[in-house]
Parts: sequence; structure tokens; C-alpha cells
Amino acid sequence: MSHDDREETPPETVWARLETILLDQHDDQLGLIDGPVWPPRGAVVELGNPNRDAIVQDVRLLFTPSRASIIIRVTELDEGTTVPPVVSG
Repeated sequence: MSHDDREETPPETVWARLETILLDQHDDQLGLIDGPVWPPRGAVVELGNPNRDAIVQDVRLLFTPSRASIIIRVTELDEGTTVPPVVSG
């Protein structure tokens, strides 16, 4: 395809939604956030009811024609198990 065969302006792309989906290690949905969140691998996510922590294992960006989704997969710790905060100093 030569430069002359391309459209002068790119087609308009409209994202109806940008969301973040939190999944557990079995791909069951734990939560949905209306907007983007991109934690690093190894980050701690505090979950409630029951209270426990989860560790981020994988973060992916998924594009579809109607939305962009950030998929966060976590490994849940046992109920009542929390990761102590890191204190620098």
C-alpha cells in the first residue's frame, strides 16, 4: 500500500467505556472499577468481606470495539491474612 492509497485522516475511534476488572486466580470476578487502574505485579490489593489481601500476578490491557478493559489477576490470601505495609526510612 502506497502513501497515496491510505486515508488522509484515521477513522474515528470511540471508546464507550474504560474499566478495570479484578479477577481471582480462578478468573472469577472480584470487582469492577469504572476507570483505569494499573498496579504493578506484586502489589497488594486489600479485599473485604471477608477481609484478606491479594497479590497482583498479572495486568493486561484488553481492547474490544466497545471498550478498553484493564484486567488485573490476583492471588487471594487466606481469610484474615494481610501483608504488612512496607515502611521506608
